[in-house]
Amino acid sequence: MKIIGVTGSIASGKSSASKFFINKGFYLFDADAVYHLLLKNNTLMKDELIKYFGEEIIVENQISTKKILSKISKTNIRMLNKITHKYVINELDNIIKKYKKVVIEGPIPVKKGFLDRCDMVICTSCSPDIQRKRLEDRKKYSTKQIDKMLSIQLSSVKYHQLADVVIETDKLSVKELGKLINLLY
Repeated sequence: MKIIGVTGSIASGKSSASKFFINKGFYLFDADAVYHLLLKNNTLMKDELIKYFGEEIIVENQISTKKILSKISKTNIRMLNKITHKYVINELDNIIKKYKKVVIEGPIPVKKGFLDRCDMVICTSCSPDIQRKRLEDRKKYSTKQIDKMLSIQLSSVKYHQLADVVIETDKLSVKELGKLINLLY
C-alpha cells in the first residue's frame, strides 16, 4: 500500500492513527495543516474566500478561521469546501508525486482528490461525548465553538460508508490503537 487515507470527525483519533504510519516511513499529508498554510500563503484561495464570506473574515491582515467558523452553516460549508478543496488537492497531488508512501489525514473524505487516491481508507470514530471531552481538553475552543464544530461534521454513518476499515477509538489507548494499525498494515 502506497497511499493510506485516515479520516473521521473532529477529535476522533485521526492524528493518533496517522502517527503510526509515519513510524512506518509514510509521509504525512495533514489536509487541515495544509489548509491553514494555504490560508496564509495562497492569494487566489484567500481572494475567493473573501469574495464569498466578506472582508469581516480578515483579522490583522490574515483570514481568521474563527471568523469563518462563525459564518459557517450546513448550507454554506459546501461553498467553503468547494473553494478550498481544489487548492488542498493540488498540494496533495504534488506530495504524491514526490513521495513513495503517503498517509493522508483528512477530516473531509472527498471522492475526487482523496478517496480516489487511496489504496485504503481508515475511519477513526468515537461518540460525540468523547469528541466533546477531547476538544475541551485541548483548551483551544469555547463551548460555543465546540458546539458549532460538532454540528457541521459529517455523520458517523457517512464516514463509515466511505471507509474500508472503521476503528472505534472510544475506549482505545494510543498503544492499543497502534496495535490495530500494525495489524492492518
